[in-house]
Amino acid sequence: MFNAFVWMRRTSGDCCQVLRGRFTAKLFRLAVLAVGLALAWPTPGRADFIWFDDHWNFLLIGVPIGPGTTVKPDFGNAMADLANASGSAATITDPSMASSGNVTVSFSRRFQLLNNPDDSDVTLFGTLSGVLTSSSAAAKVFAGAGTIVDAIIIGTPVIITGAANVIAENDTDNESLLEPRADSAILSDGIYTVEGTLEVMVNATQDPVGLAEAQADINWIVGVSAVPVPEPSTLLQLCLGVFVLFVVGVATGRAKARFRQGGTAARQ
Repeated sequence: MFNAFVWMRRTSGDCCQVLRGRFTAKLFRLAVLAVGLALAWPTPGRADFIWFDDHWNFLLIGVPIGPGTTVKPDFGNAMADLANASGSAATITDPSMASSGNVTVSFSRRFQLLNNPDDSDVTLFGTLSGVLTSSSAAAKVFAGAGTIVDAIIIGTPVIITGAANVIAENDTDNESLLEPRADSAILSDGIYTVEGTLEVMVNATQDPVGLAEAQADINWIVGVSAVPVPEPSTLLQLCLGVFVLFVVGVATGRAKARFRQGGTAARQ
């Protein structure tokens, strides 16, 4: 009778330990699963970009040389998000002097990055567009047109540039432009300055009127954008969560095996 009672008590205790062990293991698995899902769930990023200055600062310069030369520098809406610099120039041969025209439009504006301790992926972009034309009706009579553009975020490696030119001697040389540009870098919160320049040039040699001419009509649009630095990919986070579950599963299996061995030894 006494032996039977002892056996029943041991059996009851073993069952309770097994149930408690299974219940604890299930709770632990659920907790680890929750951690894995939390790791796998993507979190929204945030990068705040604002214009620190409420308008673009710009400078217009036009220098015509020769009676048949015209120049026109221009800048669009200074309150707009995009800088819109443009310049046109035209010239024609003149018997009294070589003719030329130069246009320069420079612009700048400060912007601020904030509320993103993980830094921001900032892109400086621009589009060079327009037309360059030149023509000459005689040998050794030249006319040409060209443009050079650039934009930079001061104090960073971010810079975009563009250039084109045409030149004619006893022929015509024309070019239509539509060239996007972009460069980017990871920048920390702070205040930055974007600067840009558009230059337009035309020229013609000293020759009888109308033997050669050149014209340029160019536009340089520049802007800045910022997005948060990407968080680790959802797939990477999910793999990390699965790996955690796998490691815990192995550890739980080993613990169960040791528990069963201990129970068997106790009954013996």
